[in-house]
Amino acid sequence: MPYDIDFLKQHIDYTLIGFGVSEEEMASFCKQAIKYNVRTIYVPPVYVEPVVFFVKEYKIAVGTVAGFPLGALPIDFKETEIEFAATAGASWIDVCLNLCPVRSQRLKKVINEVKRLKKAAERNGIGLKLIIETPYLDETQIRQVSKIISNAGIEFLKTATGFGNKVSTDEVRIIKPILAETKTKLKVAGGIKTLKQAKEFFQLGADLIGSSNGFAILEQAKKTE
Repeated sequence: MPYDIDFLKQHIDYTLIGFGVSEEEMASFCKQAIKYNVRTIYVPPVYVEPVVFFVKEYKIAVGTVAGFPLGALPIDFKETEIEFAATAGASWIDVCLNLCPVRSQRLKKVINEVKRLKKAAERNGIGLKLIIETPYLDETQIRQVSKIISNAGIEFLKTATGFGNKVSTDEVRIIKPILAETKTKLKVAGGIKTLKQAKEFFQLGADLIGSSNGFAILEQAKKTE
């Protein structure tokens, strides 16, 4: 498959989520999204409503995050964040799963959280991607969580936040076969900065890439065409 610019516009979630993003930085980011005519951008929750208004006529979907970046919050809090995001106009929300019960092998708690987050997303009419932070899990834990998420029929499993971590090809190789026979798709994120990296993860089966370097990746692709 040719991973050209048109493909990358549709299959990268272009992201600007960080500490203290200024209004000027957000405006510049949105203008880049419009310039490149990308499909989806991700912004902090506080920026969702104005950004949705800013890009609405260009049919760019806006996503945001919840329980971010640690995931160690009560489920009630995450449900409230999901409702807030949907009310503000977000089309997608990436929610950090609580890893405490995962690493403690309290898998019933993990199943309960996944089910409640799915119901909250469906109730509010917003797409859901669950972040499992693969760099902090061992192979058994990655397999366990991937099966729980795919069995629940979640739309997307997302590998990592990229906050202090970096996804590996080995982690993707563990996940993809588990999702292969299910409806759950794979969003690979966490330290993806180059076109070469993006292509590698797409070749391994990523359905989407998440990156704060998305526009730079597009520029790299332009130079190869």
